[in-house]
Amino acid sequence: MASSQSQRSQPSQQQSEPQPSTNQRFADLHVFCNSLGFPDESGVYIREPDCAETLRDILRCLRREDDTCDMRRELARLRLLQRDLLPLVKRYADETDVLDRTLRLMVCLTKPALLTSCPDPARRPHYIALLSHLADYKLAFCDVELLRQFTKLIDNFVDRRDAGSDYIGDEEREGLERVLVVLRNVLHAGGVDAAVNCGQDARDDPRICHERLIRCLLDAGLPRALVGLAANSAGCKHYSMHLLEILHLLLRHRNPAALAGGSAAVAFGGTYQLTGVTGVAGRPVVFHRDLNQLRDWSCDQDKTRRKVPKNRRLVVDDPRSTGAGGCDFEGGAAPITTSRVTEGLRDLCEALLARAFNPLMRRARQHLDSPSSQVGDETFYLWSVKFFFAYARHRPGGSRRPALHHLTAAFSLDSFGFVHRQIMTCAESANLERGANQAIWSRRLLLALSAYNQMFLVLSAAIALPSNSANKNSPADYETDPDWLAQVEESRALAREVLYLPEYRDAYPELLRSIQDRWAGLDLYREVLEGGFAMMRLMDRWARDGNLVQQRRKSRAKARRRRRQQGNKSSKRKAAKQQQQQATVLTEEQRDDLWNSFGDALSQLVSAPPEGVEAEVNEAGLPRLFDPLAPEAEQAASAAGAVQRLLIDGRLAESVVCARRCRLLFPMCGHFDIADDLLLLRAILMDASLVDSAKPDAAEPDADVAVGNEEADDEAPPVNEELLEAQGLVDDEEDLEFEKGRFDSGEYLLRFCHPATVLALTRVLANYRLNAPAVNCSAVRLAHKMITETSAGPMFYQLRTFRVLQTVLKDPDCPDKELPRLCRHIVGQFVAAVKRNPAVFCEPLFLKSLPEARDISDNYAAAIDPKGAAAARRLGEKARWTENLDAELRCLYDLAVQREDVNDIVEFVQSELSDRGRSRRRVMRRMVQLGLGSKAADFRKKPATKAKRAKRPGDNPSSSKARQRRSKATSGQKGATSDDSDSDEADRRAGRDGEE
Repeated sequence: MASSQSQRSQPSQQQSEPQPSTNQRFADLHVFCNSLGFPDESGVYIREPDCAETLRDILRCLRREDDTCDMRRELARLRLLQRDLLPLVKRYADETDVLDRTLRLMVCLTKPALLTSCPDPARRPHYIALLSHLADYKLAFCDVELLRQFTKLIDNFVDRRDAGSDYIGDEEREGLERVLVVLRNVLHAGGVDAAVNCGQDARDDPRICHERLIRCLLDAGLPRALVGLAANSAGCKHYSMHLLEILHLLLRHRNPAALAGGSAAVAFGGTYQLTGVTGVAGRPVVFHRDLNQLRDWSCDQDKTRRKVPKNRRLVVDDPRSTGAGGCDFEGGAAPITTSRVTEGLRDLCEALLARAFNPLMRRARQHLDSPSSQVGDETFYLWSVKFFFAYARHRPGGSRRPALHHLTAAFSLDSFGFVHRQIMTCAESANLERGANQAIWSRRLLLALSAYNQMFLVLSAAIALPSNSANKNSPADYETDPDWLAQVEESRALAREVLYLPEYRDAYPELLRSIQDRWAGLDLYREVLEGGFAMMRLMDRWARDGNLVQQRRKSRAKARRRRRQQGNKSSKRKAAKQQQQQATVLTEEQRDDLWNSFGDALSQLVSAPPEGVEAEVNEAGLPRLFDPLAPEAEQAASAAGAVQRLLIDGRLAESVVCARRCRLLFPMCGHFDIADDLLLLRAILMDASLVDSAKPDAAEPDADVAVGNEEADDEAPPVNEELLEAQGLVDDEEDLEFEKGRFDSGEYLLRFCHPATVLALTRVLANYRLNAPAVNCSAVRLAHKMITETSAGPMFYQLRTFRVLQTVLKDPDCPDKELPRLCRHIVGQFVAAVKRNPAVFCEPLFLKSLPEARDISDNYAAAIDPKGAAAARRLGEKARWTENLDAELRCLYDLAVQREDVNDIVEFVQSELSDRGRSRRRVMRRMVQLGLGSKAADFRKKPATKAKRAKRPGDNPSSSKARQRRSKATSGQKGATSDDSDSDEADRRAGRDGEE
C-alpha cells in the first residue's frame, strides 16, 4: 500500500506538465485516489471496501473544477484511469455500484478536449495537456481483456431483449449508454493535434495507436456485438446515434472502394535513388516516398513559399471534411493497416448490411425528426449513407447489381428529400455565416453532397437493366432472377418519382452558382461537377427510352383576367363533375343490388386468364393509378376510387385489370392487401368513403388544361386591375405554375452554362494531377458538352483558363488523354475567332454569360442589330442563320425582283426558302441585315399608276380640292416612311422608263 502511494506521489516522467501546487483542493483528491485499491504482489488489483463511496467522492470533486480543467488534469497526472479504473472494470464488472460509478468517471475523463476547454491563446497550454492525456488514455484502452468486458455487457443486454425480457431498468440502459460513450470518446482521441503539439515520436504515431485499438476491438469481438445491438429493436431505438458515431470513427479513414475490393494499403513506400539528378554534394538524390509520387516531385516543394494575405487565400480542404466532425490524420494520410484489420472491417460492413443497416438507419432517421435530436447529428447519418452506398456499389458485382434490399431504409423518396434539404440548408448557411462557422457548414455541405452523389450513382446502377439489343455480353441471370427484376422495377419507380421533380435535378446548377471560393474548397467543386455530370448522364439515358416525364416550371402571364360569371367553360365542367359525383353516391342497398347484377360476369372475368382479360381492355381508356407527387396512402385511395367508378359504370374488365395492378403498386395500403380478386372488388364497391377521394381520369386534367389555355388566349379589353383586385374580382393565383413534359437534355444543359461553372471547371482542371480519374473525366465531358451543344465555347476565353490549358498542353504525360484534346479545341476556336475579329483579344479579361458567348460566336451581331440578335437568342440555337441560308436568301431575292408576277417579295422568298420554319418577320429582318433593302416597303412591288386624264369642262373644282385635302391628310398620318416609299417607287418607275 505504501509502495503504491509513493508511486502516485512521484510525477510521471512521461508528462511534461509542471507539478501542481499542493493545496487543500488537490489534497482531498489525492486522498480519494489513494483509497480506491492497490495491486498485490502478483499484480492482481484489490479494491478497498469503500471503493464505491470513494468513486462518488471523486465525481463530486470533478464538479468543482474551473475553466482550465485543473481537476481533470490532476487526475490524468496521477494516472487514475490506467492504475485504478481499468483494473476495476476488468476484475469487478459484476458489482453494479462499482461498475456504474467507474463508467461515469471514465466518461468524464475521456471527454473530448474541445468540449471541456476552449483552445484560445490564453488556455492553449491546458488544451495541449488535455490532448496529451487523451492520447495516453487511448493507448491504455488497447487491452483485449478490458474490451471483452465491454463486449460481455453489450451481449447481455442483447440476449435479454432477444429472450423477451419484460422489463429492463433505466440503470441498465444508462450503463450500456456509458459503455458506448466511452468507446466513442476513446476512438475519437489521439488525432493530428495530439501528435503534432505533444511532440510524439514515430513509434507513438496516432495512426499506429488507432490501428492497434481497432485490432484489439476485433480480437475482443466488439464489432460483432455492435452489429447485434444495431439489429436489436430496443438497441436501435435508444442507441442509434451512438452506434452510427462509433461506426464512423471505426471506418472514417477507410476508402469504401478499397475496403470492398479487398486491397490493403502498403505501409512501406521504399527508398530509391534518382538517376540523372545530382544533389548539392554531387551525390544522387535519395527519394523516400512512393513511386506514384515521383512525377510530382520537385526541388522546390519544401522551400518557403510567398506569403499570401489571409483575406486572399483560397480555402484549403480540411482533412476533417471527409468525416463528421472528428479529427482526422494529418494531411489525410492513409491508415497504416494490415490485411487482418482490413478483413475484420470488411466482415463488419458485410454483417451490418446483411443484418442491421435498415433498422439502424430507420431509427436514426426517426431520431433526427424528433425534438430530442442535437445539432450535428445529421452528419453521421449522411456519412453512413455516403460510405455504405459506396461500399455496396463497389462490392464484387455491385456495379451491375447493387444489393438494394440492404439499403431500402435510406433508398426512398423521403431519403432523397431529406438529403436535398440538408444540401440547401448548408449552402444557405455557408453564404450567411462568417469566420469559423463557414468552414463548419462547408464541411457539412461536402458530406451531404457526397451522400447525394452516391444515392444517384446507386440509382443509376440499379435501373441499368440491359435491353434485348445490348444484352449479348451481359450475364444470363439478369432475365432469370425474379428478385433482381423486382428490385429493378422498384428502382425505376423511384427514378420516375425522383427525376420528375425539378428541385432534385436543379440542385447541381444551383450549387455551382451559390458556392464561393471564400468558403468552398476544391473537394466541394469536385463533388458538384462529378455529381452534375452523373445526373446529366443518368437523365439522358433514362430519357432515351421515353420513360422520363418531368415537372417543369412555367411562368404565369402577368395580366390578370376578370372572373367570368356566366359562360365560363371551366365552371360548367366543374359543376358537371360535381353532379356526376353526386349521382355516383349510392346507398348500401343499391350497392348490393349492383353487385348482385354483375356478380356472375365478374366471377367469370376473375377466373379467366389475366392475359385474355388485358387483351380486351383499351389501355388509353384506363385511369391513371400512379401519381409520384402524392403520398402512397393518397395514391391508394385515389386508385380505389377509380376502380369503384369503373364498377359503377359497368366497365367490369377494366375494373379487374386496374384492381390487379393496384395490388402490385400498393400491396399494404387500403383494401389492396386482400388476396382474392373477387373479395377485393366487393370491398371497394361497398366502401362509401371512396367517393370523395376519387380523382378524375387521366384524360380529364388535359381537358381542363386545354380549356384554361383557350381562356388565356382569348383577348380581353383593358381593365383597371387595382379596382378589380379591391372588389375581389381578380384570381389570386401563384406566380409560378408547373406543367408536365418530356425531358429535354438541351434545356437541362443550359442550366450549367454559367460563368460560375467555367470558374469551377477551371479550378478543378488546374489540379488535374491530384484529381481522381472520374473527376477529370466528368469535368472534361461536361465542358465538351457545353462547347459543342450550346455554343458556350467563348465562355472559356479566360486568362486563368488559358493558363491551365497552357500547363496541360506542355505536359507530355497527362493522366487524362481527353484533356489535351479539349484544350486544343478551345484554343483553336479562340484563334479562329481572333482571325474573324481582333477585338476578341479583349474577351479573356471578362466573364461572359451564354448570350454574350453566342454574340462572340456571331461576330458581335448584337452590336450591329441588337433586336435581331436578341430575337435569335430567344429562338435558340436551331433557328440561327447560316451561310447557306444567306446565299439562298440572296438568290431568291434576285429571282423575285426579276419576275413580274411576284408582287410580295418577302412572301415569295418565305415560300421558296428551304427552311420553312422561318416567319415572315424574321425573313424580312434578315434581308434588311444583308443589305437587300432598308425597310419593309422595299420588298413590295406596286402596280404602275395610270396617266392622269385631262381636265374636262364639266369637272367641279371644289370636289377636286376636297380630294386633294383628304389625300394630304392620309399621307400626313403615314409619316416619313410613306414619303420615302413613294420617292423610292418614283425612282424605280423612272429607271424602268429610262430602260424602255
